[in-house]
Amino acid sequence: MERLDSFRTFKIRRMLKPDMDFISRYQKQFDFLHHNPLSDEAVAQIMTFGEFWGVFDKGRCVSCTCIFPQSTPFFAGSAAAWQLRDMWEKIPEEMQVCGYLWVEKRYEPLNFFRAAAKLWTARREENGARELVYMHPAHIDIPMGGLFREDFLLEGLRGLDNLVPHWIFVKKECSGNKPVRQEEKICPASDTKTVSKLCEHGYVGRAVDEKNNILFRR
Repeated sequence: MERLDSFRTFKIRRMLKPDMDFISRYQKQFDFLHHNPLSDEAVAQIMTFGEFWGVFDKGRCVSCTCIFPQSTPFFAGSAAAWQLRDMWEKIPEEMQVCGYLWVEKRYEPLNFFRAAAKLWTARREENGARELVYMHPAHIDIPMGGLFREDFLLEGLRGLDNLVPHWIFVKKECSGNKPVRQEEKICPASDTKTVSKLCEHGYVGRAVDEKNNILFRR
């Protein structure tokens, strides 16, 4: 395996129709889930209503994500959207949905998640949206610290389409400055049952410690 140097530079750019081979590769990364929301129809709608973005290492796509309005038809009618409405009563009209972030295995994902969070935030501001939501399959490891450091908050852990469990992260305007009551709980990320209960009772995940425990506050 090629050794990756510490000073390697990557190019991040929007992917368009000539990049469909890369997008198809990204799409297939989630076929192992009981339900892959990135169907051919979903990809076509994201190309129309949203954006695909890739990270390139010497011309090869090594990471990919997407972002699209919550009103995009394939998402608006999904079980995932229903779960969000159940959590919040109403999905914010200006909310943007961040698509799964895929990172090629030999790359350290933490920095990619931080970069993706910055990209999503920049695109939200460019598109005039107020909130972001990122839903990540619980079956796939995730460096939560990369999202927490960019002011994403863990607001839920729920089974979405075909009951595939997902971490639900939200970033609101000025969410990092929102005052909170100092009621704290610490829970291992592996204890998904307790994490889900904490979120249902109004606790919000805000940070992780060195042992991968999630710090919750409400």
